[in-house]
Amino acid sequence: MKKLYIESLGCPKNLTDSELILYTFKKKGYKIVSDFNQADIIIVNTCGFIKKAKEESLEYILHYAGLGKKKIIVTGCLVNLYKEELQKQIPEVKFFYSIDEFFKTHVGSDYDHRLDYSGFQELTPLSYTYIKVSDGCSKNCSYCTIPLIKGKQFSRPIDNIMIEIKKKAEYGFKEFDLIAQDLLQFGLREKRESLFGLLDRIEQLPYDIRVRLLYLYPDKKLIELARKIRDSEKIINYLDIPVQHSSEKILKAMNRPFDSRFYFDLFEQIKKIDEFTIRSTFIAGFPGEGEDDFQNLKEFIKVTEFNWAGFFSYSDEENTVSSRLPEKIEEKKIKERLGDLTNLQGRITSKWLNTRLEKTYDVVVDELVPSDGYILCRSDHEAPDIDGSIIIKFKDNIKAGDRIKVRIKKSLDYDLEGEIYE
Repeated sequence: MKKLYIESLGCPKNLTDSELILYTFKKKGYKIVSDFNQADIIIVNTCGFIKKAKEESLEYILHYAGLGKKKIIVTGCLVNLYKEELQKQIPEVKFFYSIDEFFKTHVGSDYDHRLDYSGFQELTPLSYTYIKVSDGCSKNCSYCTIPLIKGKQFSRPIDNIMIEIKKKAEYGFKEFDLIAQDLLQFGLREKRESLFGLLDRIEQLPYDIRVRLLYLYPDKKLIELARKIRDSEKIINYLDIPVQHSSEKILKAMNRPFDSRFYFDLFEQIKKIDEFTIRSTFIAGFPGEGEDDFQNLKEFIKVTEFNWAGFFSYSDEENTVSSRLPEKIEEKKIKERLGDLTNLQGRITSKWLNTRLEKTYDVVVDELVPSDGYILCRSDHEAPDIDGSIIIKFKDNIKAGDRIKVRIKKSLDYDLEGEIYE
């Protein structure tokens, strides 16, 4: 029996592909191993989104290619972009497959809406799972490589998504994180049901599950969506809305909605509807970002007070519109601005975390670390992988996926400490 190991890099959408890949090979008789040293075959599912991700993918490929006596297969976003160059430079790799080539060859399907993710080999704890409802993107932001890698956004049929959710709910998963580059566009290109129709179907399921929505493009439809979430028994009051900037000049250059008043009004209206945990992301050092643009961004973050936020340094990506823009910001200045934004958001998040002291939350257990004597948990306010955790002392009778009540006792820089509330 051949032993197979997969290295899944990049975003949760890649992780769902890796789960399907493992399931497919397991059905063919391969043994899945968690240690690459034990494997006969190593698959590297790469990321090619930004420069750092490309560099990380190359490091893993070169590491595994240098092991010898192992069959290396490389797929994913980096191959979509640079297949010919990779083949020439790393001949030790047995096969380089674009995403579509890999799925046609090994899964028996094109990489599009026909993909069936209801078969899976889990790569997450039972506390959460990712449900990829769409892939690709049709927005064409000037800095983004997703349309170059994946093409225009395409969506899976709702019936197939529902089969996957039912199987995973029966398997024991507790939280279902719906992911897409732009969830609000789900089903629209195919002229099928919308995200709202999908959520209606999920709401009718007879399972005690929680649903989190990740990656929502700024749009007026978010007001309607916020009302729907408020009235839902299953959908978590958590919105991940990447804004990227607040300066009209920079937003216009990014090819994103550039009426700055729209953003202020959007979050103000959402907060009036209900109490939501809101996360966003921002880019520092976009070409042409002057000091006034940067101060505009800092003021926007101060006023809006996001619960969580992520910040990225701008980098030129090949064949993007922004890579051809003048007025590049020097790297030292970008790092300074990134640090300023991170510190600002740190103070905002810390202030919010302190308001949660002595409050009690229903949490789900993500990970047990008995060697260090603690357990990592999350409430509805924390998304997996990207937000902080709630840390409690280790107990033998608790396992990953359990739901327990925890009272918060201490606020840390990014995490919270609590104790089991009985």
